[in-house]
Order: sequence, then C-alpha cells, then structure tokens
Amino acid sequence: MPRGSKPGERRGGRQRATPNKRTVLTDRILAAASSNPIASSREILLILVKDQALPAATRIAIAQKSFGAGRSRFTDDRSERPVAHDLLATLRTLDLLLRIAQDATATPAERRKAASEAARCFLPKKPGPKKSRRGKFPPDEYGFSVDPNLARELRDAKLQLDCLRLSSKRLTPYAVAQKAGKLQARIKEIQESLQCPCPSKYRLKYDVDGAEVPGEIVRDAERLTILWKQHAEKKAFTAEEDLEEAIRMARYDSFLVGPEMAAGKRVTKLREKKRAADHGGPPLTRAEEVALRFLGLLYPPPRRSIDERTPAEHPFWDLPAEVEATPEPATGGRPFEPVAGSNGSRGSPRNGRSRPLGES
Repeated sequence: MPRGSKPGERRGGRQRATPNKRTVLTDRILAAASSNPIASSREILLILVKDQALPAATRIAIAQKSFGAGRSRFTDDRSERPVAHDLLATLRTLDLLLRIAQDATATPAERRKAASEAARCFLPKKPGPKKSRRGKFPPDEYGFSVDPNLARELRDAKLQLDCLRLSSKRLTPYAVAQKAGKLQARIKEIQESLQCPCPSKYRLKYDVDGAEVPGEIVRDAERLTILWKQHAEKKAFTAEEDLEEAIRMARYDSFLVGPEMAAGKRVTKLREKKRAADHGGPPLTRAEEVALRFLGLLYPPPRRSIDERTPAEHPFWDLPAEVEATPEPATGGRPFEPVAGSNGSRGSPRNGRSRPLGES
C-alpha cells in the first residue's frame, strides 16, 4: 500500500539543482556561439537544431521560431502577412542577440544575458495568473489565511507611516511626502492581496437571547489597541505577541477593505440616493436600481426598535402623556378600548381616561 511522503521528501518533478529547459538552452547557445565566433546567426541556429544535447521539444521550438512553418497552398497570402512580419522581427532580434553572444570583447555576464534573452525567444514564459502562496498557509478558525512575513511587512509599514511625523524634523517635507507615498502604496497593495475572512464566522456582533454580544471584529480591534499601547510604551514583545499582532492586523484590514465593507457602503449610498430621489432629487439609473435591489436582499436595513422610530411612525403617537392605564374591572375582565378623539384618530380618550367596552 503506498504511503505518503515524509517531511522534506520529494516525489516527482524536477530534482533540486536540476537546470530548467531555458537554462540548458542558454548554456548551449553560449557554447555554440563561443565555438563558432564568425558564423552567421542562421548557421548557429542550424547548429542548435542539430544539437543532440537539447531535448527534441526545444529543437522543434527553435526550428519553428527561426525558420517558420511552410506556407500552405490552401491559405490566403493576406493571412500570412502578419505571421511573416512577426517572424522577420524575431529573426532580427535573434541576430542581434547572437552577435552579442559571439562577441569576445563583451563581458561573460553580457554574453550570458544575450544568450538568456535568445533562449527566452524560443521558450517564452507561459502567460497566466500568478499562483498565490496563500494555499501554503492553513486558514484559521475564521477562514483567514495569510503569509506571516507579509503580515509583518504590513504591520511594519503602518508603524513607519505613523512614526513619520516624529521624524519630520530630521527630514524635509518633500522627503516625508515621498516616503509616505511609497508606504501608502505598499500598504494598499498588501491589503488588496489579502483574502477577506468568512463573513459568517468573522462578525461585528452577535445576537444572543435578544442581547448584542461583540463579535470577532470588535475583539480584534480591542486587542490591537492594547498592543499599540505597548508599542507606545516601548515594551518588548514576545515572538507569540509579535505574530499575533501581525495576523490580527492583517485580518482586520482585510475586512475593512474587503467586499463586505465595500458592499455595505455601496448599498448605504444607494439608499440615500433613492431617498433623495423620492423627495424630488435626481432619479437612479437602471444599473443603480438593479444594484440596490440585489444588495438590499443581501444587506437588509437594520430593524429599528420602538424608541428609535419617529413620532409619526408610532401607532399611538398622539396619546397624551398623562393617560394612565386603568385596571380591569373585577367582573367581566373585558379589555379597554380607546375612544376616538375630535380629530377622528384613536387615542384621545374622553376626560383623559380610558373606558371599558360597553359603557356609555
């Protein structure tokens, strides 16, 4: 039965210290250029195509890039013009690079750089999104994963930005502005690369038996405040506290600049614009109406209590303050009903008191 790999054990893939295809091609280009200093670029390319030390796939790539595929009789001449133009430009670039690689007066570093660029023409990098290193770090209980070194860099950049005002006496205003701009750009770049934690696990508050309990966001903010005070008091941090501060700050910042906060701000602005449009302001566009409809389902407005409602929204807003509840009679146990006032609304009882049902 196959077993799993041990820590540090490698199974498959290129072994350590094994050069890749582009490095092998660079070495062969340098060898061919050094052995044939007066050969033309076409002759060097033919030598590389016939070189048995190169893999067959690399030799095929050199042949396709250098000499091109034969023109088919079924293709139109006009469709071949862009291909011929690209091939000519590639050959001119390769000719210059190979001449530099053949130049004995150039330094070894310059010759190797030219050979490396020529190898890049034959074996270009495959375009595609850059793989994130986030998968190498296990997520925490909130679904947040981050590189500890990246989190420390974010924390240190924010600390340097806050301490710039203390060093403003030693630096000119222009130098302070330049340094602050670089720090802000780096902070924004790191924050945008972070993955926001799961909104169902990382919340602002919880409702427990009708009472609001602070959530993980509030606890992170409170803990960061304590750690920032330790920085101000110049207290020494342990390794655990240093890592905790960096992780908490990265998690808190990822939520502040993440999609949850952005969507909340967006729906708030749309609701304000809709309220203004209902009172004669500019109407919402079709896209804004659709965004408000869907964001309103995801982020409903908070439920207001009776104390938060305006008097006009209260069902008994016109009741006098001096009205007191009258106890139920001993017999009958019938409920009380407010009498309609002079304005036809409920809640203006006769003689300032409520009367039981059935009384005249």
